[in-house]
Amino acid sequence: MKVDAAVKECLFEEVSRGNKLTGSFEVLSGGMHDIDATIRGPNDQEMWAVRQRSQAHFHVVAAQDGLHSICFENRLSSRAVKTVAFSIHVGDDVFKELAQHEHLTPLEQEISQLADNLQTVVDEQHYYWSRERRHRDTSESTNARVLWFSVAETLVILAMAGWQFWSLRAFISKTLTF
Repeated sequence: MKVDAAVKECLFEEVSRGNKLTGSFEVLSGGMHDIDATIRGPNDQEMWAVRQRSQAHFHVVAAQDGLHSICFENRLSSRAVKTVAFSIHVGDDVFKELAQHEHLTPLEQEISQLADNLQTVVDEQHYYWSRERRHRDTSESTNARVLWFSVAETLVILAMAGWQFWSLRAFISKTLTF
């Protein structure tokens, strides 16, 4: 999702009371890689919020039925368009739908819950993979800058050594001619 400068973009998810809403987001590009994120309930009550974060993970339980909003706001940036990757999962929807069928055994219900929890683990893995990728890119960029700074520093030292050699040689040749 792209979030323009000074704009608030929202997504809406229908969540039943007692269901968990989990997910994560990461700012992939744009400016300082920071953004504000909020989750609000159907009555516009703030359930979760972070300010100026480049990535975060959330887990909230719906207090009531209704449309919940997940908003990303790029309020501090005057020009930078930010690209946000996110994953949102409503935790117990699949289980509650399956649990309504009376023919399910307790074992099948547990398997449904395990499948739901496994999806949560997969979402978290994707979040950590993207986080690791971003940190690796930062490390590689820093290493490249250190390399080029070291090369420049070596060239400056060699130039200074050459200048010192040349000026000392000129000084000695002047003193020996007198």
